[in-house]
Amino acid sequence: MLENPNSLLALPGKISLRHHDYIHILLGRGISPKDEAFVIGFTMGNDLKTNKLHLFIYKVFARFLYPYPYNFSALDLINFNLGFMYGRTIKIKQINEMNFEIYQNETIGVLRSILGINTDEIKLA
Repeated sequence: MLENPNSLLALPGKISLRHHDYIHILLGRGISPKDEAFVIGFTMGNDLKTNKLHLFIYKVFARFLYPYPYNFSALDLINFNLGFMYGRTIKIKQINEMNFEIYQNETIGVLRSILGINTDEIKLA
């Protein structure tokens, strides 16, 4: 509801499921709740339209309104914040709006370099 680009209630950082999965790969993150939280935080943080109200809304929904197993724990929200901060730091913004198909013949390493993603920095989260 808050992440789907086709939703009327979508927040900044909204991204299709396929492209969301690409972000998981680019960040070298798995499928655990903390990884999911980091990726969503990254995508929202990388979207310059995201403000404090958007963060508040998302965190309330993710912590208290999303059903198990999709809801976030307090630790997951820490990872969300780490992802958000990392999304703000990389050189290319609005990755959620990027046309990934034009890079389909590039390696993950080349694409990470183009975007300014350093997975060594991400491993700390």
